[in-house]
Amino acid sequence: MSMEQLGKALGLIKLLNEKGRVDSSDVAKEFNVSVRSAQRYLQEASRLLPIQSEEEGKNKFVYSLMESYSFKQSLMNTTEMSIVSALIDHAKT
Repeated sequence: MSMEQLGKALGLIKLLNEKGRVDSSDVAKEFNVSVRSAQRYLQEASRLLPIQSEEEGKNKFVYSLMESYSFKQSLMNTTEMSIVSALIDHAKT
C-alpha cells in the first residue's frame, strides 16, 4: 500500500467514524475529487478495510463500517488520526 493509498484509507476511516454512513458524493466533497474517483476510492477501500456497502436505489450505494468493527475506541482518537493523516499528506509532497 502506497503512502497515498494509506492517506486515503485513513481519511475514509475518519469520515466513516464521524458520519457513520457516506456515499460517493460525501467522499468526493471530502477529498475534493470527482464522484467517479470517490466511487473508486470506496470500492478499493471495501476490499481492504472493514467497510460494507448497501444499495439505496438504482446505482446508489451507501458505505459504512461493518458492525463488528469499531474505531471509536481505537488506540488513536479522531484528533490523533487527523494528525497522522496530515503527516501522510505532507509526506506525499
